[in-house]
Amino acid sequence: MPTSAPGPSSTRFAGKGKPPGQRYGRAFTLVELLVTLAVIAMAAALLSANLMPDARRELRTDAERLSLLLAAAREEAQVRGRPVRFASSEQGYRFLVLTDRQWRSLEEAPLRERAWSAPTRVVVVRSDGRAELEFGRDPVDAPFELVLEREGMRVALIANGLGRFEVRP
Repeated sequence: MPTSAPGPSSTRFAGKGKPPGQRYGRAFTLVELLVTLAVIAMAAALLSANLMPDARRELRTDAERLSLLLAAAREEAQVRGRPVRFASSEQGYRFLVLTDRQWRSLEEAPLRERAWSAPTRVVVVRSDGRAELEFGRDPVDAPFELVLEREGMRVALIANGLGRFEVRP
């Protein structure tokens, strides 16, 4: 009597060894591996480009930080009722306050002494011709431009004299 049940698997796929869906082991093709490697290489290139410090970006970051600190120094001079002066060198900068007829360094945050991220030359350009940058009790100061120069690059920090500081390339 014939049966409708299939026979043993060895007779069903005679001569082929394995069923059609199981012909090869489960593995990645060469194309899949190459695509994966290309994606990883592009991601690594983008990541390394973003992590590497950019000299122009560092200079602009230093200028933006300084603009915020100058605004704080201006307010500090008005609150204390004593002049606050900005002093800089190629290695860093600090803020000084006039106390008992002597300029003393401010040690408390945020106006503590700071270092530049790289050697930086600072040029003060004022309409009144003075070379130092000093804030007093008056709410209106002389406008000035502070130019930061580093490795052939420059960034200008512009002050309008009313407490607004702007960084320009």
